Amino acid sequence: MKQRLLDGEEVFVERCIRRQSVFLILSAIGVVVGLGLAIWWSVDGKTGHALEFVVVILILLNARNQLRQWRYAKALERLIAEKNKA
Repeated sequence: MKQRLLDGEEVFVERCIRRQSVFLILSAIGVVVGLGLAIWWSVDGKTGHALEFVVVILILLNARNQLRQWRYAKALERLIAEKNKA
């Protein structure tokens, strides 16, 4: 049973596909910033880096989420291309 996308859903899918390069760039920037901060704070020499550790983890989790968004956009692109081909 195939269902047609609603107008709002089609707009969402098209916007997501257009932004896939943004998702990949944000993911790469997040990884670089997270690892850079981790290295910078580790060579700082101070003790008690609990807050810094939390910040790095949150940045890396955000980067992972951006990568997931990129993967979803790629999958949606393939599905739309397959639908248009049929």
